[in-house]
Amino acid sequence: MAVLIGRMAERRLEARIRAIHGKPRLLRFLAIVLRRMNWIMIALGLWIAVYIMRASTWPSRSYLVGLAAYLVTAWVVISILSRLIRNRSLARLVALLAWIFVALRTTGTLNDMTSVMDAAAINVGDMRISVLLLVKMAIVLGILLWSAISLGSFAERQLAASNDLTPTVRVLLGKLIKIFLVIFAITIALTSVGVDLTALTVFSGAVGVGIGFGLQ
Repeated sequence: MAVLIGRMAERRLEARIRAIHGKPRLLRFLAIVLRRMNWIMIALGLWIAVYIMRASTWPSRSYLVGLAAYLVTAWVVISILSRLIRNRSLARLVALLAWIFVALRTTGTLNDMTSVMDAAAINVGDMRISVLLLVKMAIVLGILLWSAISLGSFAERQLAASNDLTPTVRVLLGKLIKIFLVIFAITIALTSVGVDLTALTVFSGAVGVGIGFGLQ
């Protein structure tokens, strides 16, 4: 029923959305919502079922239906928000990871899964590398790199619009800002998950020398 109603609503709303002009961001957001109309109707139907069950019988009997309603609603919200990321592969990965986190937390198995991932570890010198550490590093690094690249691209666009600088200086400053933001993001990500950066001193010195020669 939800799929049939969702398809009918999608056909009816699509014509109205196409009539909107001059608002590309609003159109993109509405299109994202429209493509998930089936899931929205499924979530709505589940919440109606939960309400009816809680009104007519013991609340505990609606636990599984309520859990399904919550998870479907979480998936709808996460999938819509993640599509604001223009890279489709990255958006899908972010949506999947976010929903897995919400599902584990909702079902009360997050602490158990965290313990299992932390137990799967190897020791490299004085450092303990676990699956949990790698997952945290990947998530933090991905968020910070995406933020750094977005800020760098914004800075490049602002510099490109400036007429007080020569084209060479605009390109040079734009690349410098983006390189600095990426290095800063990597440093913050490694520090936030407990990685000792003293071991990277020689590497960072070599990178600095390379950047210096490149700029020259």
